[in-house]
Amino acid sequence: MKKSTLQEMNDSDLIKRKNTLKGVLIGFGVIFILALGTMISLYTNKPFNPVLFIPCLVIAITLLPLFVIYNTIITEIKSRNI
Repeated sequence: MKKSTLQEMNDSDLIKRKNTLKGVLIGFGVIFILALGTMISLYTNKPFNPVLFIPCLVIAITLLPLFVIYNTIITEIKSRNI
């Protein structure tokens, strides 16, 4: 299957991809906030355990490429004046 670049996509596909990525980012953001809250509550109730920070680090690292792709799509939409 051929991979299409953002320049080759039509306007409706570009907007659809932007909306999908926005939903994914919101979902991961909610999970990140819940994990952070859980980590803080476990940290206050129990002694320090560095394993508690692993989920928050993994989610943060997962969000970085999604933000880059999302910003690239936003730039392409602005360049087309959609």
